[in-house]
Amino acid sequence: MQRLESNIQRYSVKLENKTILLISPELWDHIRVSKHHYAIWLAKKGNKVFYLNPPSNSGRISTTEFKDLYTLDYKGFWKGLRWMPKFLRFINQRLVLKQLEQCANTEFDIIWSFDNSVFFDFDALPKHLYKISHIVDLNQDFNSARASQSANLCLGVIPEIVERHKRFNCNSHYIRHAFNQRKEKTRSSVGLPGSTDFKVVYFGNLGMPDLNWNLMERAINMIETDFIFFGSGHAKVPESIESASNTYILDPAPSDQLQGIMEASNLLMLFYSPSYFTNYASPHKVLEYLSSGKPILAPVMSDYLNQQHLIAMEDCEERWLERLKDIRDKYHLYNCTTLNKQRTAFALSNTYDHRVCEIEEIISMELNDNSRTA
Repeated sequence: MQRLESNIQRYSVKLENKTILLISPELWDHIRVSKHHYAIWLAKKGNKVFYLNPPSNSGRISTTEFKDLYTLDYKGFWKGLRWMPKFLRFINQRLVLKQLEQCANTEFDIIWSFDNSVFFDFDALPKHLYKISHIVDLNQDFNSARASQSANLCLGVIPEIVERHKRFNCNSHYIRHAFNQRKEKTRSSVGLPGSTDFKVVYFGNLGMPDLNWNLMERAINMIETDFIFFGSGHAKVPESIESASNTYILDPAPSDQLQGIMEASNLLMLFYSPSYFTNYASPHKVLEYLSSGKPILAPVMSDYLNQQHLIAMEDCEERWLERLKDIRDKYHLYNCTTLNKQRTAFALSNTYDHRVCEIEEIISMELNDNSRTA
């Protein structure tokens, strides 16, 4: 397998024909988020990708429904590894890497880590490996100093994460979330429940603790419109919300119906509590919402401050509720053809293909700079 360093000669790095260990804090069976999509798209580009699940009681390799994409299960590291002397940390991390390569029957070219509690000291690993620390959640802050400092490249999904990286590694870059463009064709028109002519829709895990149900209760009581929630975790929905006459709690929508549901809606919303933005970083579903072209109402998101003409964002409950009413009353201004097209175009300019190309360019620049100064 050709190593990344050999690509310096042609001043271009392509993330193709590489063997990649992608480390995720979420299981492969988890609802698909950015880690899963990167694994899928990297495999589609001709790489052999091994998706490392969180530690478990087994060590094995499994196939997935995607060509050249496998999952790896392993038993983790020694307990208390981060507190051990450096030479012991190095011994255990090298041992685990060797076990993973033996399980996969290959040698890795790239370690692409979304979890800085795993292989947090990249200096322990062979120099030929290219190490990427790619953090997409603010609560991924376990061994940030060592993970960032010892990585070849650091990526963050919001500016705050990039600044955290930069304290330890100047080769840190802002890479916003990506849009997973689907090839599935939308089924025939989707009908949404409710008795009013205005449908407000939310997709996501209804059981997550960072949803602002107090805000929702106020909204449901304030405005005559239908609120429709698609997702799992129904047991966590407050009874006052579930029993409201204009509220509909539905199961997760099939992926091939998402576009049809969004097109049938009038407004797509996010209603997170402030705690969401201290635990996580940026909602992955925003680009999915934007792809529909429909108006969006959300809390203020730092990585979308330049898109406030496309996304209505308010930083307190009162203003969020006022904006909801304004969108309902002046819908033609928010749902005009120009804005619809701009929202869709923005999503399509942020696909995973675009993101991988961005990262290729960053790696090329870094390796070329290193070759000129060597």
